[in-house]
This record gives sequence, structure tokens and C-alpha cells, in this order.
Amino acid sequence: MLGSELEKDQSVKRSILLSIGFLALLLIFTFLFYKDYKNETNQQLRIALKAQSEREVKLIKQIFKERVLALDRMANRFTLPSDSEYKKWKEDSDHYLENFKGTLAIEWADENTKVTWINPLKGNEAAINLILNKETNRKEAIERSLRNRRGVYTNPIELKQGGIGILSVHPTYFDKKNNGFIIGVYRLDSLFESILDNHYEYKIKINEKLAYDTSSGNYNSLAASSEFSYANAKFILELTPKERIVNNYQSLFQSSNTLILLVVFLLINFVTVSIIGFQYFSSKSQRHEIKKKQEELNFILESMSLGIWIWYLKDNILHWDESMYKLYGLNEEDFGGHYEAWESSLHPEYKEKASQEVQDALDGKKEFNTTFAITQKDGTKKYIGSRGDVKRDEKGNPLIMFGINWDKTEEVELHKMLDEERLTSIQSSKLATLGEMAAGVAHEINNPLAIISASSLMTKRSLGNDELIVKNQDTILETVERVSKIIRTLMKFTRRTEDEGKKSCKVSVIIDDSLELINAKSKADYVPIEKTDFEDFRVFCDEIQISQILVNLIGNAVDANKDKDDAFIKVEAEKNQNIGKIIVQDSGSGIDSETLEKIFNPFFTTKDIGVGTGLGLSISKKLAEQNGGNLYYELKDGKTTFVIELPLEA
Repeated sequence: MLGSELEKDQSVKRSILLSIGFLALLLIFTFLFYKDYKNETNQQLRIALKAQSEREVKLIKQIFKERVLALDRMANRFTLPSDSEYKKWKEDSDHYLENFKGTLAIEWADENTKVTWINPLKGNEAAINLILNKETNRKEAIERSLRNRRGVYTNPIELKQGGIGILSVHPTYFDKKNNGFIIGVYRLDSLFESILDNHYEYKIKINEKLAYDTSSGNYNSLAASSEFSYANAKFILELTPKERIVNNYQSLFQSSNTLILLVVFLLINFVTVSIIGFQYFSSKSQRHEIKKKQEELNFILESMSLGIWIWYLKDNILHWDESMYKLYGLNEEDFGGHYEAWESSLHPEYKEKASQEVQDALDGKKEFNTTFAITQKDGTKKYIGSRGDVKRDEKGNPLIMFGINWDKTEEVELHKMLDEERLTSIQSSKLATLGEMAAGVAHEINNPLAIISASSLMTKRSLGNDELIVKNQDTILETVERVSKIIRTLMKFTRRTEDEGKKSCKVSVIIDDSLELINAKSKADYVPIEKTDFEDFRVFCDEIQISQILVNLIGNAVDANKDKDDAFIKVEAEKNQNIGKIIVQDSGSGIDSETLEKIFNPFFTTKDIGVGTGLGLSISKKLAEQNGGNLYYELKDGKTTFVIELPLEA
């Protein structure tokens, strides 16, 4: 009897020690997993920041490159300093200041590097008569520009006008002899503030000298850097996230992995303790304690909103715990308790994918770790995260599949929000770059057009009434005006002022401006565009954004129909109650259902590799919604049709 009691006591001690050991292992593994999770989160954030820094560097490079090239071209047109040359220089520099925002001044210095002309003079008086080569940085840049015979940047310097800035120095020549320099003056803080994304902090160096710094030092460990060299200047950009970006990414990668591992270890620990307890403890009080622990574990699982499922493959019995029913919004009697019942709850968009993931796990191709969506009773979509494992017999055949589900809707929505921010950032960069390029093109074309126009008028007046000559000169003037109009439309499309935004706009003007930009492409690809007659009306919108949508839709239609013999594109407009519609229809016979489900998804494209980014329709739909409207597809008269809906003027 005594030996039996002693043996029982020893068993109790062993079971307690075993439980303590499992608990210690649980704590150790949880700590290690949390540490690894933090490292993974930071690594993902660093990757995203590196990509962002590379995008910012491309944007900055394009901006600084366009400025240098435009002033190089201005320097090439310069001849000898004179009153007439000053007028031409003043006109050129006016165009430059208008098109390249953030430029403080344009200067001209003579061959002795004395600053003689400044535009604008107001606010820049301190630089007039300055001898540039008396200061080391300016002198070095002047010497480099003469060696290279093209524009170069200085190191960051103290501007005479005040503040830190840089100069671009461009030598001018007459009869192969240097006779001066055109100088671009840029104050760095105002220049960078106008082009950089305010979600991040920046530290920018030019030729190893700090040029711009908004960093607070809060997240230096997450900093990403990129660099480029241009015009004898090396730019290094270091990008650090602000607190909001860090919080977004941490929210995105948080909780699920930690909770899953914690639950698994809790289950292992609890099952072990339960087995040991039932084996060695037989008293009523001890069984009561184990039951209490089980209830506590169930409470933990329920509070985490984690559901547990077990699928017995042989009999096709799918068992759910109470949390699973709550997660899916079902009662036990509504659920059939078999695999097909779960499959029927899947959202149509995810049914094939989720079923294939299950089959791959059963086949041993990969572990079951997926995200899918279900359709709830009210028709709404809910995103579910799921992980599981497969129990097999000695031959490797699957017997049981089990795992957990949890609500992943908030995480998926956060992903979408970050994707939208990324799309906005990409689009802003694209438009900024396009604006800079358009500014350069406009700057170069406007001056020759003015000369052609003036010369044509003079020729027309001097040659009298010769009908053929007058007709030809009128044709030249009309062509010049058409080119000028295209340039004005392009500049309007790519540049935004503080006064622009939502306002009352004529639909006919939006359509006409858009067609000016896309007509050349449609003619080159032999796809005629017909604008149908309609009673004009006004809508309340951002005219530039709606033109952007329309140009994208027509451009897509041209690409899709350019190889067809009977290709056509028709643009029309109509209004209905409080809604105005702009309709783009082409000769296509429609979009198949599989493609239709994805056409507004970011980065989805049916174009050849390298032709499209897959962003056009996604951004266009977002812009339409930002303007209080919508963009959608319909099959009208058997033809591919896209409709832009906008609110009518109040």
C-alpha cells in the first residue's frame, strides 16, 4: 500500500515536471518566434523603402536632367550679348521659369564670370555684378563646364540671395570662342519640397555634401538609400519612413503568425497536460481543475477569433468548433458538416484557388497556408486566413486534415490601402516626370513656332495679293496654331496650379482636349475616332483628371483595335437626371468574363510584356470615384464600351 502511494507520488512529480518543461519550451519558442517576426517585419519594411527610394531617385534624376538639358539648349542658341540677344534670352528664361517650377533665377555671366543679367531681378539683386570664379565651388564648376562644353552642377553653396542652393553652369560660345555662361539658380529646400513625397523623411547629399535634411532620427535603422550621378554631380538620397508608414507596415505584418504559433503551442501544452492529468490524477478536484484549464483555453481561442477545424477524409466529415461557426456567420444546423459545404461558402472569385490549395496540401506539394474570401448571408465578402496540416498513414496516404481559420479582412483592407498609396505615389511620379518632359518640349518648340509664325506673316504682307502664296501662308499659320494648341493642351494636362481642382466643366471641352492629345496615335495606327453630336452640358469635376481617364480609355481602344480592318472608336456623351456620361465604344466584341473580373485590378494587363503596366484602368477608376463618379464596362450593341459617370453641375 505504502509502495503504491509512493509510486503514485513519484508519477505526480514526473507529470508536474513534464508540464513545467512543456511550459518552459512554450515560452522559449514564443520568444524566439516573436523575435523572428519583428526581424521579418523590419525586413519587409526595408524592402518596401528601398523600392520607394529608387522611385524617388528616378524622379529626381529626371527632374535635374531635364533642367540641365533645357539650359544647354538655351546656351546653344546664345550668340553675342546685345539688346536683341537680351530680349531673346529674357523670353527664353521666362519660358524656363514658367515651365520648371522651383527655379529661383536664370542668370547670364560674361566671359569674366561677372553676373550681368538676372531674371527675375526682384529678390535676386544681391547676385548682380557677382564675380563667380572668386568662390571655389563656383570656379570649379565653371572650369568643368568649359572642359565638358556642357552644363554641370556645383556643390551645395550659400546663395547670395540667401539659403542653401546649387547652380547649373552652361558655357555659351560664338565662333567657337567662349563668351559667357548661362546660370540656373536653385534653392534646394523649396525645390525638393515641391517634388518629394511627404510620407517620408529625407537626407540628400550632393557630391558628399549635405544638401537637404528633414530626418528626425526616429527610424534611422530602417533607412534606405539610392544614388545616381549626372552633370558631374553625385546625388545620394537616404529615405526614412515617418511614423504613419511604420505603423501601417507593422499593422500589416502583425498578429497572425504570432497568434497561430501561440495557439499551436497552447494546444500542444494543453493536450499534454490533459493526458498526463487524466492518466495520473483521478480525484474529483483534479479533474475539475483540468476542466477549468480547458475552459480557459477555449476562452483564449474565442477571444482571438480563431476557429479550429478537422476534416476526416475517409468519411468526408468536416468538424468545426464554435468559433468557426461564428467566423462564417452560420448556425450548426445550416452547415452540412462535409467538405462540399465549406466549398459552397467560398466567394466565386476564390473557389478555384482555395480548392486547389487544399488539393496541393493533400498531394504533399506544399503546406496549407492561404487566404480566401467567403460570401456571408448578407452577401458581403469576408476574408479568411487559413493554415493547416495533413495527418498521413504509414504509406503516406492522407487520413486527416486539420487547422485553424481567422478573420483576415482588416489585414487585406490595409493591404489595399497601401497598394492605393503606392499607386498614387507611382502616378504622381509619372505625371511629375511627364510634366518636366512636356515643359522641356514646349520650351524648345514654342520659340521656333513664334519665329515661323512671325516670318509667315511678314512674307504674306510683303508678297502682296498672290492668291496661291496667301493660301499657303494661311495654311502655315493654321498649322502653327494647331501645334501651339497641342502644346498648350499637353502642358495643361501635365501641370497643376493651386487654383485647379473640381469645378464646373464643359463636357465638350474635356473631350476635345483629350482628342487633341490622342489623335496622333490613332492616325498612326489607322484607327479612326468619331465624336458624335450631342447637346453640351456641364459636369462638376477635375477637368485634368477626367481628361487623363479619357486619354487612357481611347489609348487602350487604339491598342486593342489597330490590327483590325473595320476598326473604329466612337466617343459620345449624354446626361440622365443628375448624372453625366462620357462613353467610349470601339469595334471590339466585348471582354470575356474571366478577364472582366480583373480589368480594374492593379497591375493586371492583357497587353504584351513591356507594353502596358496594368495601372491605367485601376488608376482611372480611382480618379472617377474621387470625382464623385464611376468608371465601368458594359457590352453595348455587341461592342466593347466603357462609361465615365460624373455628377452634373449643381
